Amino acid sequence: MNRAAWPATWGLCVAADVANPELKFDPFSRIDTVTDDWWGVTPMLKNGDQTLIGGVVELAGVGFGLSLYNPGRELAEFNLPANPLRGSMQRPSSMAWELKGVRKQINFTWDDHHEHKNITYTMQRL
Repeated sequence: MNRAAWPATWGLCVAADVANPELKFDPFSRIDTVTDDWWGVTPMLKNGDQTLIGGVVELAGVGFGLSLYNPGRELAEFNLPANPLRGSMQRPSSMAWELKGVRKQINFTWDDHHEHKNITYTMQRL
């Protein structure tokens, strides 16, 4: 992209609505997320010409969405069950997990002028 800034509506996103099974957020509950089933990719293709418009990359039990188009976050349709990026937070400044007072955190750095929020997942052992 010749060092051009990404459009405000494009880019990485993470689960903000933990009810969305497409964007996983729990790297701790299943041991196989770090031993056997530690990565996966699900592309998102445009209807018709099958152009790649984004996807979900899963690493060690955490899903990272990527949109290469304007997904229409401002529209009600964005949060329909058919959208794998529904209920997501775009370009977080950090994502953290807390369990019994122990915190693990990933920080992101973005070279843009957009607002970036933090997200923390409070984990519970069942």
